[in-house]
Amino acid sequence: MVDQAKLIVNKNKKPLLRDLQCRPYHIKKVKGILECHTNGFRYTPNANKGETIDIIFSNIKNAFFQPCEK
Repeated sequence: MVDQAKLIVNKNKKPLLRDLQCRPYHIKKVKGILECHTNGFRYTPNANKGETIDIIFSNIKNAFFQPCEK
């Protein structure tokens, strides 16, 4: 694991995406929830509520956007 700043959790209403899979598979192929907080993202698998993956915005080098089909 890489040392990084602590995630600042947003207690208010936060945007989230449900039924996502994390790659590479840190935990078996399990769907989870991706939440957007003040300074990063938090991925929580549905199968294991105790384990989370925090990704700080400053550690993201590239991002991909795929527009939806109309």
